[in-house]
Amino acid sequence: MRKIWILLIAMIGASFATQACMENKVEIWAYQGTVAYYHQDGKIGLINKEKQRITEPIFDEVCPFVDGIAQVRQEGLWGVINAQGTWIVKPVSKPFIQFQEGYGRVEYGGHKYGFVDMQGKQVVAPQWYYDVQVVSEGLFGALNEQGAGYMNMRGEVAIDFVWDRVSQFSEGLAFVEKDGKRGYINKEGQVVIPVKYKVANGFSNGLASVLDPDTNRWVFINSKGEICLAGDWDAAESFGDNGLAAVCVKDKWGYIDLQGKIVIKPQWEKAGRFSEGMASVEKDDKAGFIDEKGRYVIKPKWRIAGTFVDGYASVYNGWEGYINTEGRIVCKTLDDE
Repeated sequence: MRKIWILLIAMIGASFATQACMENKVEIWAYQGTVAYYHQDGKIGLINKEKQRITEPIFDEVCPFVDGIAQVRQEGLWGVINAQGTWIVKPVSKPFIQFQEGYGRVEYGGHKYGFVDMQGKQVVAPQWYYDVQVVSEGLFGALNEQGAGYMNMRGEVAIDFVWDRVSQFSEGLAFVEKDGKRGYINKEGQVVIPVKYKVANGFSNGLASVLDPDTNRWVFINSKGEICLAGDWDAAESFGDNGLAAVCVKDKWGYIDLQGKIVIKPQWEKAGRFSEGMASVEKDDKAGFIDEKGRYVIKPKWRIAGTFVDGYASVYNGWEGYINTEGRIVCKTLDDE
């Protein structure tokens, strides 16, 4: 009888040990240089190559490291840490702190937005806006009670708030919207392409796709508003960094080159912009990534896939997260849906 009790006690002890092990299970995601995120008990921490913890699991959501810093969420607010786990910007913003051109957009509550640099130093003091865009070519678009316009990085009005909507600058031009029509302005705020298009996209490779109001066809215009490319397309997106643009033909998406020639046959239900050598495409409700030959480099397995920026692309598969160029998860939300 004594042996039976000893055996039962040992079995119960092993069961509790297994349960404790499962509860404390640590999973490490793909490394980003010398660091990686790990998750344990519903929280996320930072670890180094030697498997030494840089931080305890104290974060609720994280973004990839870019230029040595990363956005992290703790107790409902976003901040910024470096690869040593030190706070660059303490948790203060409800939306995540998006960096572009070396400046991070921060919402301080009550629709007060400001900007910090990569060291966390305040560059533009918080001001009240309905919405604020990230920095593009030294300016940021904003919306207040007067309308939409642009500010410079000294916090001064650069282009008057007279538009219904503004976009980021690209190649010195940005599309603006008034009364449901779009045109293009330069960085001095001058209208250089008339406000007449129902749909217009940003400039890339010297061209922008617009819906021509005269023919109701998709065309590409140059910086003077002259039509340079036209085709039998149902829709057309901006050119990617490799000189290819996604176009839709008979409900299928493919790609054209800068001469308007189809170089990747239309075959997908959706197709994204090329960036860093890859573009996301979707077929049979699964998204993956192709190269400029139309070959899969990351097989379709996501519900939604974004564009690669700084070596990472956002994905959604019942959870939101980021993958690297090898298709490996570098971080993700821990709660499904």
